[in-house]
Amino acid sequence: FVDPEKRGMIVEKQLQDRGVNWHVNQYRTRDGRLFTANLYLRTVENGHGNPLFFEGIVEDVTDSVKAHEDLRRSYRELNLHRKIAQKFLTSPADKVFSDILDLLLANFDSHYGYVGYIDDKGDLVCPSMTRDIWSQCNVPEKNFVFSKDSWGGLWGKSLQARSVLVQNGGLHPPEGHIGLENVLVAPLLADSDLVGQIALANKAQGFDEDDRQR
Repeated sequence: FVDPEKRGMIVEKQLQDRGVNWHVNQYRTRDGRLFTANLYLRTVENGHGNPLFFEGIVEDVTDSVKAHEDLRRSYRELNLHRKIAQKFLTSPADKVFSDILDLLLANFDSHYGYVGYIDDKGDLVCPSMTRDIWSQCNVPEKNFVFSKDSWGGLWGKSLQARSVLVQNGGLHPPEGHIGLENVLVAPLLADSDLVGQIALANKAQGFDEDDRQR
């Protein structure tokens, strides 16, 4: 079954173009399952050139579309990883984390964030943080070291659980902190060792499953 609105558009286009046309849409089976298919339509006319009916073939391409999307996602992930590795090799030591943060903010279309590492004491050190974040926060101590004992909130849960966490919608940061919404936090792991964390925030449309997988 085709959505009535899309069905009308397909019929209108077929009547205008005649001939054989190719349409790609999502369709619904009788049991409600959605699938992606190529629809090939041909207009059958009478002897006077008036359309009588359509003949069509439906080709289920759900698996091939998914494979293409998986390939596109893998390529995008590899490209991002390559760029991050390049920053580690080419950026000055005092700028490498901020350069990586700028790269991540651009790739995830986010406003704020930080890239941090775990030091010898097990504390989270953030040598990079969105440049204007502290200037907008009315906080007495602008310390970039977060001791393991103080880990809390979404970012603390992510570190403790060693998992990617997403919260779309408004958060409740401490008084004086900038407003945060749509946050993604991800631990950085080397094999099974926790070595750091990435946090991104204020992506306009929110983070989705695709972002979590990246």
